[in-house]
Amino acid sequence: FDIEVTPRSPHDRLSQALKTMAFNLQAADQENRMRRWKQDGLLDLAEAMRGRLTIQELSNRIVQSLCRHLNSVSGVIYLVVSGTHKEGLQWSGSHAAPLGIDKDKVFDLGDGFIGQAANKMGATLWSDLSRFQWSIATGIGTIQPTALLLAPFHNDGKPRGVIALAFLEPPEDRVVQFFEEIMNAIAMAFETAQARPLADALNASRAMAT
Repeated sequence: FDIEVTPRSPHDRLSQALKTMAFNLQAADQENRMRRWKQDGLLDLAEAMRGRLTIQELSNRIVQSLCRHLNSVSGVIYLVVSGTHKEGLQWSGSHAAPLGIDKDKVFDLGDGFIGQAANKMGATLWSDLSRFQWSIATGIGTIQPTALLLAPFHNDGKPRGVIALAFLEPPEDRVVQFFEEIMNAIAMAFETAQARPLADALNASRAMAT
């Protein structure tokens, strides 16, 4: 949507009014496009989180939806797990996972770029990945992302997980904003999925008792 109006003179009120109108129309068009883009992403994510999914199924479907909508080439979800003495972050699901990823490794909260992201309230964008090993196999070789976007999701004020998305080009501001805005919904989805086995067991126990 592009309209160009050139006033004939500083006193050309009609052209000035038309120019202002064109600017307002362009701004409204951009807002509508942004709104539709967000709605498309939210609908796709909601569909991905539907159903009685396991934790890994939910993780894979969430990261696949985000990669698809945000044009990310790779993504990984880490969930907080309880260890012998402390909590840490462990792989839970991925899409086009980086080569050599150790799915059994547990990152200490606050340690490394994954652990540090868990203790923050917003997204962190890394645009220098020279010291990170994040290569992706394509079938005909490997590609190296140039930007990494990480955001935590919380429950009751405590970190519950971190999502990391890799990009070939630094993401736009709208991508970072959308990424941050959906974290509460993702936290609720994992909370429900994690509580489901216990709820199912309780329901089965009640059914046997009747």
